[in-house]
Amino acid sequence: MMPNTESTSPAVLAVVGSAKSALRRKRKLIKQKISLHKAETLAMKKALRTHGKKIHELNKALNRTSPFLAILPLDMISEIFNLAADSAPYDRNPFPFTVGQVCQAWRQIARSTPLLWRHITISFSEKNIESQEQLLREWIGRSAACPLELDLSCPNWEWEPPISTFLLLLECCNRWRTLNSRAFANLSLALNRGYSFPLLCSLSLSQYYSLVNKDVWAFNLPNQLRSLNIVGISPNALRIDWTSLHNLGAILSVEEWTDVLECCSSLKTCEAQFSDSEDEVVPISLDNAIHTLPHLTRLSINGSIDSVTLFLQTTLVPSVEHICLYFDSDVPIQLGTIPEIIGHSSRCLKDLNIAGQFGAEAEEDIINMLGQLPSIERLVLRLFDATLSDLMINQLDPRLHSGFLPNLTEFSYLGKISFEPELMLGMMEARLDFFESGRKITDPSGVFYTMCQLDTIKITYTNAAWVQERDPNRLMDFYRKLVPLSSRGTTLSLTWEEYDGGEDNS
Repeated sequence: MMPNTESTSPAVLAVVGSAKSALRRKRKLIKQKISLHKAETLAMKKALRTHGKKIHELNKALNRTSPFLAILPLDMISEIFNLAADSAPYDRNPFPFTVGQVCQAWRQIARSTPLLWRHITISFSEKNIESQEQLLREWIGRSAACPLELDLSCPNWEWEPPISTFLLLLECCNRWRTLNSRAFANLSLALNRGYSFPLLCSLSLSQYYSLVNKDVWAFNLPNQLRSLNIVGISPNALRIDWTSLHNLGAILSVEEWTDVLECCSSLKTCEAQFSDSEDEVVPISLDNAIHTLPHLTRLSINGSIDSVTLFLQTTLVPSVEHICLYFDSDVPIQLGTIPEIIGHSSRCLKDLNIAGQFGAEAEEDIINMLGQLPSIERLVLRLFDATLSDLMINQLDPRLHSGFLPNLTEFSYLGKISFEPELMLGMMEARLDFFESGRKITDPSGVFYTMCQLDTIKITYTNAAWVQERDPNRLMDFYRKLVPLSSRGTTLSLTWEEYDGGEDNS
C-alpha cells in the first residue's frame, strides 16, 4: 500500500528534505577523503619504489665494499668461480644460476665469465622445448669461444627434440670438447650435413639396450677423440678413427668386440660388456682373431662365462695392471680355462677383481691362478655361493707357501666362509713377521721378493651359521687377539651381510 503523500504535513517533508541534504553532504565528504587517501597511497607507493631503488643502489654499493669484491680483481673472482664450478656437486640448478642468485654483482660476474658456461647440461622437455632453445642460444653466447662440454638427455623415450634444436647446437660444434647424449635420431640426421669436430675428445652415446640404434653417426673422424662409450650403437655406424682411442666402453657382441679391438691398438682402458646371452655366443677361429693391446693397463669385462672366456682367449694384454671380471649368470659357473689365461696374461697385474655366481671348487681354481700372479697388490673376490676356506688362508701363510702373493696389501672378500679363526690369526701374524724382518722369499719361478705388509683384510660373509656354530668364548678370544695385530699395521674387518640369492643363508 503506497503512502499518501498528499496527507503528509509540511513539517514532515521539511525533516525528510533536511535528512537527504545531510546524507548528500556526508557522502561528498567521504568521497573527498577517499580521493585524498588514494592520492596519498599513490604518493606512498611512488615513495616506496624510490626507496626500494635507493636501497638496491645502496646494497650494490655495499657489495662493492665487501672484501671479496673490493680487494680481489675481477679476473681472480672469475677464477674462483671456475674452480668452484669444477668441484661443485651435481645440482639440477646449473652452477652459474646458483652463483647469480647471491647478488647482482655476482650475477654480472658470472654472466661475463665464459668458462662458467662451458658445461651445457639439459634435459629436453616436449612442453618447454621452445624456451629451452632460447636458453641454449643465450648459454652458447655467454660461453664465448670456450670449448664446450655437452650433456643431453630426455626422460621421455617416446619423444625427442626437433632437428632444429640439434642444428642450433651444431652451430658451435667446432668448440665441442665432450658429448654425452642419448642417441637421438634427429641428432644423427643433423650430423649428416657434414660438420667437423676438431676439439672432440670424449664421446658417449646410449640407447635403450633392447633397441639397437641403426642410425649413422657422421662425426667425420675427429682427430682428438680419445674416449668412447656406446650402448645400443653399432660400431659400424660410427664415423670415427678407432686407432686413436685410449679409453673404450661398450655393450657389444663377442664378434663385434673382436672386430673393434682389432682396430684399437692404442687402448689404455677398456670396459667390455657383452650383449650375447650364453646361448648366443658365436665361436670364433682363434687362429685369425688373436690380437694384442700393448698399451692396455685397465680391463673390465662383464658377461657370460663363454663370452668372457672367448674375449680373453682372443686378446693379449701384456701391460695390464687392473682386471675386473664380472660373470653374469643365475646358476653356479665353472671358471674353466680363465685362471690359466689370466695367469699367463701379464706379470704387471696389480689389481684383480672377480665377481659372479661360482661353485664350491672355484676357490681352488682361483688359488691356482693367483699362484702365477705374484705382482698382485689388491685382490677383490665376490664369490656368491662359493666358500673361503682354510685352503686359501693356508695359501696366504708365508710359512707354508712363501711365494704366494708376496706383494698383497689389500684383500676383500664377499661370500660364504668356513675357515678357522685361529688359522686367520696365524696367517696375519706370519705375514707381519716376514714383513717386519725383511726376509727374502721366492715365488714359484724363483724370483726373489720382500714380503709387503698386508694392510687390510675385509671379509663380508653371507652364512650367519659360521658365527652361530662357534664357541662364543673362542670368538671373543679371536677378536681380542686382533687388536695387537691392528696396532702393528694389519686390520681385519669381519661382517655379516644377508644374501638373498640361492639358498637361505640365515
